[in-house]
Amino acid sequence: MLAGNTPVLVHNDNGGWTPSAATKVMRGGRFGATYYQMPPDRLGNVYWWSRDMAGHGAKGEAQWKIFTETKTGLEWYADADKNGTYIQGKHKGGTGLKVPFENLKSVSVAPGSFC
Repeated sequence: MLAGNTPVLVHNDNGGWTPSAATKVMRGGRFGATYYQMPPDRLGNVYWWSRDMAGHGAKGEAQWKIFTETKTGLEWYADADKNGTYIQGKHKGGTGLKVPFENLKSVSVAPGSFC
């Protein structure tokens, strides 16, 4: 969703964030997860969001995994709660830290059918 020319997080009716502004969608990796590429932020950074498949963390507060794009794939950057707010100081183990592009496939997702 855009506010003027600026991409913004979109909250759905139950208070959760959805990747409705995704510019590209890929699926795969170790857990067969879906990764949503968001439009560049105001600094030009492009992030990929994926629903947390493991539900780790205190009380399962991590609902999303955020990745940056490298030449070879996606690298974990941060976790976020159900509203898309980054969780500060969250430890990330080695599993799922990197997702090589060779393990991902582009997919088409109908509007409104995210997650």
